[in-house]
Amino acid sequence: MAIFQKVDVMSKTLKLSEVEWEVVSELLEHERGNLPPEIHHTDSPKVHDELRKRLAMVSALLERMKSDPAEAAAGSCATR
Repeated sequence: MAIFQKVDVMSKTLKLSEVEWEVVSELLEHERGNLPPEIHHTDSPKVHDELRKRLAMVSALLERMKSDPAEAAAGSCATR
């Protein structure tokens, strides 16, 4: 079973307070920190690839949030 499923087009605007954006950022940072050990310890090539894709997605989201939080809320995304 794949961890991710691509969504053709999903565009939503999410309005959050500065404190809420900080919480989202902290959650993503936590996820980004937890993924490398998971990637390292998995024996399944398929799961390894899925986790690496997730790490790339989390990192990209964090970069988008740092550059422009409004862009991060409005872009297309993948979902579980």
